[in-house]
Amino acid sequence: MSLAEDPSFKVRKAAAEHLVEICRVVAPTTFLQKMFPLYCTLAGDSIWGVRKAAADNIVEMSKLVSLEVRLTTLTQIILTLLQDISQWVQKAALQRLGEFIATLIPSVIPTNLIDSYASMAVAKSEDEEEVVFQCAFNFPAVLYACGKELWDKLKKIYMAMWNIDMDKVSLTLCSSFHEVAKILGKDIASADLLPLMLEHLQDGGMTCLPLLQTAGEWLAFSGEASKEEFTEILQTLHEDSGHKWRIRAAMATHIFDYAKNYPQTVVLKKLWGMAMLLCTDDVWQVRTAAAGNVWRILQYCGKEECIGLMRSDVLSLAGDTKWASRQVFIIVSENMFECGCEETFIEPLLGLAKDPVVGVRLAAAKAIKLIAGKHGTAKLLENPRVQATVKELSGDKCARIREVLAAQTETKKPDEEMKGAAVAKLVGEEEASKIDVQPILKEIELEGTEKITKMPIGMKIDEIDA
Repeated sequence: MSLAEDPSFKVRKAAAEHLVEICRVVAPTTFLQKMFPLYCTLAGDSIWGVRKAAADNIVEMSKLVSLEVRLTTLTQIILTLLQDISQWVQKAALQRLGEFIATLIPSVIPTNLIDSYASMAVAKSEDEEEVVFQCAFNFPAVLYACGKELWDKLKKIYMAMWNIDMDKVSLTLCSSFHEVAKILGKDIASADLLPLMLEHLQDGGMTCLPLLQTAGEWLAFSGEASKEEFTEILQTLHEDSGHKWRIRAAMATHIFDYAKNYPQTVVLKKLWGMAMLLCTDDVWQVRTAAAGNVWRILQYCGKEECIGLMRSDVLSLAGDTKWASRQVFIIVSENMFECGCEETFIEPLLGLAKDPVVGVRLAAAKAIKLIAGKHGTAKLLENPRVQATVKELSGDKCARIREVLAAQTETKKPDEEMKGAAVAKLVGEEEASKIDVQPILKEIELEGTEKITKMPIGMKIDEIDA
């Protein structure tokens, strides 16, 4: 308490900077009767550095008081700080204004606070970029606190920020676009936001990346015309991206999120071809991201369409002259059990195990191991063709391939045999041969090393070989 009233402004400044931390741990009565009045005093200190420290902490202080105190005392404090004679105090208060307004939910937001917030969206110089950034960064929270009923007023602020030529601000607006659309709802979002978004996407700059990454969410608020325009923009972005491979990577990563917002017929007509183009991209990150989504699109389209597309498009990758395309086929194959199309892809997959390119053979070995692990070792490894392929790969000249298959063959015992061996280890070979191990097997959980989840009747804990 005495530090906040110290003659040295440096001490008072330090007190203002750390007062909130103390307020969090004192008793509620002490906070209300002593600590909060002290904060109010520091916010009106004669030294601007002390007032700035109070402005920097006003949001955290707001979280500690009641809504009534926020709307009265703290609102008056921040309005005063916004009009401070020191530009540093004003700037600090502006940067915290959006967060402060967000703490006022669900009350009626004072008009003068909204007016002050609106002033942040006008950048008079590069020095004010941080203020505009904070305005953009906190806009979804401010909108949520104010409610869509105040959209007509907040819309002017939002549109003004979109017209500011600052990448930092544009990235922030694009990143939160889907959240703003959720708050406003389909009708307002379709009328006011989507045209703005589609126009920004057409620019093709790197700031459109967040829009591509979240398009799966905001497409849910789009009408048919906007969705149709979006597919055309995707095509243009792909054609014009050139060295901007991250744009294609974003499209490849989220193309299934886009597909879920369209009827199957539109997916097959507009998005499937895009997915296959991305599968043959020159950049590895793009190819693998697209390959990881192909099976999801196939599954979404239904088994009949899946098999047809698998035969017409995906299988062509297995025989492509480019090793990268053959590798992509293998990545797609890893997930085709999910679509019930294993009979279609298993033979080409095994054929690629003899590919002249080491990277393709390695991918095939990993795929066989992965499929066996996900869908049951016995089902796949009992196939004579698969057994022959595994045996051949196990003797491959590439050490990495041999390692992958060695790890696979170590786990190819049926589960019952492995669990039976675990019982024998616990009770001894002779004793195990005399008893029915099935009840005991239910008590054993194998997670790398044998563990007992429930001890068999009559077994003492010190008899278990941990």
